[in-house]
Amino acid sequence: MRKLIGKIYRHALPRGAQARLDCLRARPSWRAQRAIFVHVPKAAGFSVSNALYGKALGHIRAETIKRHSPREFDQCFKFAFVRHPVTRYVSALSYVRENYQALRGSPGLPPEHLLPLGPLEFFDEWLSDIDLADTNFVFQPQADFIFDHHDTLLVDYLARFEDFDGEIEHLARRLPRLATIQRLNASGSAAVSYPFEQLDARLCQIYARDYRLLGYQGAPA
Repeated sequence: MRKLIGKIYRHALPRGAQARLDCLRARPSWRAQRAIFVHVPKAAGFSVSNALYGKALGHIRAETIKRHSPREFDQCFKFAFVRHPVTRYVSALSYVRENYQALRGSPGLPPEHLLPLGPLEFFDEWLSDIDLADTNFVFQPQADFIFDHHDTLLVDYLARFEDFDGEIEHLARRLPRLATIQRLNASGSAAVSYPFEQLDARLCQIYARDYRLLGYQGAPA
């Protein structure tokens, strides 16, 4: 029932109304912790949100928060995790494969018959030919969640997934609740074999803004 309500919510309400309601629902949690975690999809965000707030608050973009919750945006410490575009893409594809039935009806999903394809073939058959704005949130550019349209970073601290433990140790000095973090909702790419260099060459074309603004190049650590 909860998933059905969520699907109706996403399909029936205009995006502007959804954005305002998302911020309204998240405000008590932001205020209680005096911190806004901008949850970039497939970058360990569920684990961080659960540790900090006790629940997931959704993938609310920093620009949306600034527009609809300016007081909280100005008063709270803002941070986000980002990830190398290749490992994030592979993790996103794994997530969609594993959860396709639960996600069915969500906007921007790929055709089910393409899911068995490898990461390279899936990119060539689907992701390379679609407007990223029309894809499911897990495939949307990371920069869209944390930068404004002038490429200004809207968070106070940008953490790297590749140094997750070190970043959590650093952040926990300011936000002690993060010291209890557990890795949840993982769709990792470590156990998946994929052609990194070929994917990197393709992804840097469609995720050019992520590569440029987040400074990723070469193989992830």
